[in-house]
Amino acid sequence: MSTTPDICPACGVGNLMPRIQYRTFECNGHEDTVPMQYSVCDDCGSEIADANDINKNCEYMKEFRRKHER
Repeated sequence: MSTTPDICPACGVGNLMPRIQYRTFECNGHEDTVPMQYSVCDDCGSEIADANDINKNCEYMKEFRRKHER
C-alpha cells in the first residue's frame, strides 16, 4: 500500500487513499478474517488495487490457506 496519495487513473482528479477491508473466508471448515488492501479515490469513489496491493493480498491469502490446510 502506497504511503503517498496517487492521482486516480479513473478520473484524473482525485487522490487515491489507501484502505484495508477485512473479509471472512472459509477453508476446510475453518473461517478466518483476512485483510485486503486497495485504494479509494477521494473524488470519484473508484476502488483500485495496484500491483503491490494485489501481491500483498495474494500473500495474505496464501498464509490463510497454509494455516488451514495443515
